[in-house]
Amino acid sequence: MADLIRKPLAWLTGLLLIAAATLWFNGLLSGARRAEVTARIETHRGDAAVRSGADAANTIGERGSAEQALDKEITHAQDQVRAAPDTGAADSAARNGLCGISPNYCE
Repeated sequence: MADLIRKPLAWLTGLLLIAAATLWFNGLLSGARRAEVTARIETHRGDAAVRSGADAANTIGERGSAEQALDKEITHAQDQVRAAPDTGAADSAARNGLCGISPNYCE
């Protein structure tokens, strides 16, 4: 009679141990996958930060170049106004300068 109880109990214990080992091993694999995914995300995040910083630097550089070009146009227009022989020529030089700086002004 004791054999009838011991064998199923041994099988049940064995199955529970196998299930526990499977769950533990699966947890190890999941942890490794999670670490791999996290590392990949962090790598891509770092790459994105570098690209974003490069974009910002390029934007600032382009904006600086545009401002320098605008400053040259303004200086040229001011020089033309100052060099005008009379008020009519100064007015014309000012209008031409503004049209060069902002095409919307001439519309």
